[in-house]
Parts: sequence; C-alpha cells; structure tokens
Amino acid sequence: MTTEALELALQLAQKGISIIPVRTDGSKAPDGECLPKGEDGRPTWTPFQQKIAPAKSIRNWWGNGCQLAIAAICGAVSGNLEDLDIDAPELATPWRELVEQHEGGADLLKRLVIVRTPSGGWHYIYRCSATVGGNQRLARRPGDSAKGESKTVILFETRGEGGYFILPGSPPGCHITGRPYVLMQGSLTNIPVISPEEREILLSCARAFDAMPARKDCAAGTGAATGNRPGDDFNRRATWDEILVRHGWKKVCTRGEETYWRRPGKSIGVSATTNWKGLNLLKVFSTSTEFETETTYDKFAAYAVLNHKGDFKAAAKALADAGYGGYVTMSASEPTPDPDDDAVNREERAAIQEEGRLSSCPDDHFLTRWIEYSGMRTDAAREYHEAAALVLLASATPNVRARLAPYPKGLATNLYALVIGDSTTSRKSTSQSFARDAQGRAMDRSLCADHFSPEGFVEVLASRPRDCTTLYVDEFGEMLAKLHHAKYMAQLRGLFLTVYAGDSYTYKRHSKTGKHGAKIEDQDHVEDPHLSILGATTPAIFDQLMEQDIISGLLPRFAIIMPEHKPPRRPFYQTSPDIEDMRRELIMWICRLHEWAMGDDTPIVRFQDGVLECIDDYAAALENECSSPQMTDTARAMLQRLTPMAVKVAMLVAAGHPNVPNGSPVLEVALADTEAAISIIQRWQNDALRFAARIGESDFERTLQRCLRLVQAKGLVRRWTIARTAHVERKVLDSIRDTLLDRDLISVVKQDSNSGPSQEVWRKRAS
Repeated sequence: MTTEALELALQLAQKGISIIPVRTDGSKAPDGECLPKGEDGRPTWTPFQQKIAPAKSIRNWWGNGCQLAIAAICGAVSGNLEDLDIDAPELATPWRELVEQHEGGADLLKRLVIVRTPSGGWHYIYRCSATVGGNQRLARRPGDSAKGESKTVILFETRGEGGYFILPGSPPGCHITGRPYVLMQGSLTNIPVISPEEREILLSCARAFDAMPARKDCAAGTGAATGNRPGDDFNRRATWDEILVRHGWKKVCTRGEETYWRRPGKSIGVSATTNWKGLNLLKVFSTSTEFETETTYDKFAAYAVLNHKGDFKAAAKALADAGYGGYVTMSASEPTPDPDDDAVNREERAAIQEEGRLSSCPDDHFLTRWIEYSGMRTDAAREYHEAAALVLLASATPNVRARLAPYPKGLATNLYALVIGDSTTSRKSTSQSFARDAQGRAMDRSLCADHFSPEGFVEVLASRPRDCTTLYVDEFGEMLAKLHHAKYMAQLRGLFLTVYAGDSYTYKRHSKTGKHGAKIEDQDHVEDPHLSILGATTPAIFDQLMEQDIISGLLPRFAIIMPEHKPPRRPFYQTSPDIEDMRRELIMWICRLHEWAMGDDTPIVRFQDGVLECIDDYAAALENECSSPQMTDTARAMLQRLTPMAVKVAMLVAAGHPNVPNGSPVLEVALADTEAAISIIQRWQNDALRFAARIGESDFERTLQRCLRLVQAKGLVRRWTIARTAHVERKVLDSIRDTLLDRDLISVVKQDSNSGPSQEVWRKRAS
C-alpha cells in the first residue's frame, strides 16, 4: 500500500482511533494473516476492541507496499466512535431534511465527517460524549426477492461497540464494486464529539424511515371501521392533534402525508409518526412511551392507551358518554342522502351482515369480516367472497405446514379455487378483483402477471423462495384451452401439479447456444414454492374440459365453488363513506399475517384434542360415499383431494382469528376451527359433484352442441374450420354432421375453392 495510507493509519492511532487491516477481496473481512491468534488458534481482532494497536504492528500491516484496507473500530476504545450508515441513497436527503427540522440540526450535520460509500450510500461519522452501545438496525424494509434481495433490507444502521467500518484511503478492491470510499466532508483525524441529545436526533430521525410491516395492529376493539360504536365514530371524527397534544406530544414536522411527533418529556428527536404508510395509523418507535413499539394504533386504540391504560371497554363507555356512537353520518363535504335512502342503506347493511355468516366463524374472524366488506361492495354470491378470503389467508401463510403422517414434507396452506358463474350477473370477477387488490397492496410482489409463458411463470416462482405467489385468472376457461392446445403453454399443467404440493422444481430448457452451435444448459430452480390460484369462469368451461383435466389430477386439486342460486338483485343504495377504512384494516391484517409467516421463527401447527379425529371422521364418510356403485369415476376423481383440502382450510380458519399472530410461532388449530372448515368443505363437495355431473354429460352431445354454436354464431362455416376450432376427429365430425342434418338444424353445401377441391360448408337453418 502507499506511504500515504501508512501515514493515515499512524495518525488515526495517534488520535485515539483503533484500526485493523481488512482484506481487499471485496469481503470486508479482517485480514487474518496480520491478526493475532485467539485461544482457538483462529485469527481475532478482539484485542483491538480494548486497546489500540502499537505503531510497530501498524507498520507491519501497511509497510512494504501491503495492499490492505483501513477499518476503524467503533465504541469506547476509539473514544465512543460511531458510524451512522445509510444504505438507501434515496433516503439520505429526506433524512437530512428531517434532522434539519430540529433546532441546531443543520449545524450538527455540518460538523460531522461524511463519507460516500462505493455502493452510493453514506457514512456519517462522529464521537459521542457518552457510551454508544452496540450496533443498531434503525430502519428496514421487506426485501424484493425478484431483485435478488434478502428477506429484510437494512436502510439505516449504526456501527457501535463491537463493529467497524472501512475508511477512505483504502484500495478500491476492498469493496465488491471495485470503487473507492470517498471523503465528502470533514477530516478523519479530527472527528467531532457530539452530545447524547444530538446523537438522539440523528438516530430517531433514521428510525422514522422504518418500512417494515407492524408486527401487531392495535385496532379499535373488535369492530369494523364502518360500524356505529363509539370507537368507530371516534376514529372518523377525532384528529391526531386532539388525541396526542393534550398528553404532551409535540408535532415536529409533516412530510408528504406523514406527520412526525416527539414524545412528552423529550426536547429533541422523533418518537412516532401518524398516517403511517397512508393508513391513518400511529406508529411509535420510542421505547419510552405507553405504546408498544412495532405496533400500529388507530385513533380509538391510541385514546384508550393514553386515557384508560389500554382498557378498550372503559374507553368506549367514556366516549359514549361524550356523545360518540350511533349510525354512520356523512361528513360535511359529502352530499346529504335522502332519509329514505339512508334507511335502505341500514337495512341492506344489516341484511348483508346477517347473510355473511356462511360458517360458524365468529364476528371478528377474517372470513366473516371479508364477506361483510365484499358484500357491502357488490351483490355477488357470498360463496365467492368466502373463497377469495381463504385464498388471501392461504397467500399470507407461506411456511405454515401441518406435519401429519400422510404428508412427510408437510401439508402447506396454499389453495387452488375455481369460482363458476354467469358472465356478468354473477359478479364473480368483481369479487375476485377485491382480493387481488387487497393482496397487491399487502404483498405487492406476490401477484403473478395476467399473461405469461411457462418460462416467465417459473422465473416468478424461482424469485420467491419460501414465499407466496398467487395467480388470479379471470378467464380460467381460456387458460385451460391454452393448456390443451398451445404447445408453448402445455408444460404449465405439470408445473401446477408439482408446485401444488410445495415441492421444489427444476425447469430445464435449451435456449442458449454457444459459439459453435452447442446448446448450453439453462435452468431455473423453484425452491419451496407456495402457489395459490383463484380462477373465475363461466359454464362455458364445460365445453373446454377434457378427460386429461380430470385424470391428471389438475381439476381435482381445485376447490369448486358453483353456487346453485344467485343472491337476489340488490337495489342501488349508498355505501358507507368509511368502507375504505374497513378495506385498509383488512389489508393490514393480511400484511401482519404474512410478516408472521415469513418471520425468523418457522411457524408450527399444533392440533388441539379432537381435531384430527374430526377430520378422520369426515375422511371416512367421504370414502364411504365414493365407494358407492352409483358414483361415476369422474365424480370419484373430483372428490379425491377433499380430505387434505379440509386440513388446509382448518389451518386457514385458525390463522384467520384476530389474535394471530400473538407473538408465538405456534398456530393452534381448535376443534371449532375444524368444524367450520368441514362445513365449508361439505359445500365444496356438493359443488364438485354437480360439476362432475356436468362433465359426465354425453361427450358426443357436448361436442355436437359446441359445433352447432359455431355454425349459429357465424351462419356459414367451412367443415375444416369446425374441425380445427372444436378439435373433432373426422369420423366423429361425420356423425355430428349427420345428426344435425337429421335434427334439421343445418344444411350442407359444397363450395368451390380457388386453391383446390371444393369444400364442405355447414349453413345454419333459418328458424
């Protein structure tokens, strides 16, 4: 290394900075060849955390042109040296602006030593007049696996006691990018000393940029944001200023839609934010308040904590005495509805809530709440909303597996579901869209694109190891047709079958060619996939079905939701203006559950007494029904997956309670959860039998009707067009033609062709 680097290292030691040599291979690891050996015989830099290396050692490290990086050890040995590391360059300016909102904040920033890192981040370096403690992770965000990021990305962190950071003057090779650390402000040999209060400004402002989903959501009791209870009314009418200021909280500043607050008894720093993530929630990151960290609070919950020590019942009573509660009223900015319309609104909402109970799930369960929310937005069948809610729960719970004897790798919670209804009046796609929207907001990288190739689909799965991917298919019948006839899509059938069980999958292709024409192996590896599908289709799917769809096991893996009756048409009525709050509450619920499932502790499923016996009783009854000689092979095949599906739904019902997660990795499946799941599965069983009956209709008649519809739609169709479109063999098509002629539904003529012999043309008979 150069003489300048050796001189810098000696100057730093003289100024009380403990330094060590770091390798220049991009690893940022201490150079083991230079360091002393510990008791285990391995190189260690621990001695230099207590004592600065002597000049002789420093000359040995950096003398004779040695190419080593210089790292400064933080903590007490270096005079309480600390490095605030900003790994997200885009947040550096907003962070500085927030610091400058504090008295003396701008001058504080001007005093610090600032280094630009090779990756574009920043180091803010200082000493403190008090101890700094160990390394701290101040702000994080969920990682994007599609970009190759880890599960959690660090945005702001400190290097304190037990940590070190690399200094400018080190060779560029010490960083994986090959770029240098650059000193932008100050002097490394004259690092300023700041007060604990000034340090708190820097760190608390960094904490304000934490973007991890809250581990807990403290909402207003058990009620809906659209309800008429005192807590619901308070959430609508109160302001955060009214709630916080009277208890000594001070507003620091507002950036965008988010407001930053300082706790009582504190003169500097930031302690909390309101309108966190645009959700009108309070998030506190100071540990010195009545509130829990990593928890979000709505207004009623915050009021209860500050005024009633977290007693929601007492808080609700006090608010009721103060005049809160009653039916939802429109804000001043909204047009006042006609009294008759408002009465209809209340009656309709009451009917929706009463109808929303498809199973025995309690009022505060996710299924019940989702069906109520969706039912307030559209008059689709409640069974569609229920299926959507279960797919949302399935998507939010990757890594949740039941360890049962028939499933050595564990039975995952992922779910395939197919809802069937008329094209428009059933509103099935509308119901599906609510779930897609909520999932996109809660887990924005979990959705699969609407149009994809097998290669593209595999790449999506491969980019999300151990995480969820969900496919919402609005026209499932069209996708099924592509699986049958489009060569480039045919491999998807096998992929859907494989990943349903959560098995890892290697997709091989030969799409790359070397210089001499040799094919190069190219493959993607899908690790522990968690794929769920919510498909929607019309009864026209029965024209697309093939025997292979049943025999392969593809359709039997789908829960079939085909309600026998449409709900009555609902007249126009005005929805509550607070339905958006209800949507945000449900989105946060999904987000919170997904964070728990993806946590450091792998979830453990525990079945309470009587659960497995209940499932086994259902399995025995199902086997007995399938053994009936009256049951067709198609019906038997459609029912074969219902028992494992019952286990999946039982786990999902257990995960849908409001107390999950509760700080524990254990998911308890109670007998009541299982009974609710069985009631759902029994409805799906009836729908599957009706579905199988439709499949079991005469293949010939179904094919005939398909051909007839082509003729009726176009009026005049060439025979070869019918054969190609309906995928009918010549002999079968001859029989269909003769039958349609006998029924006097078509006429057949010969049409001359410019390029060959005359062609047979089918013409629709006039009615």
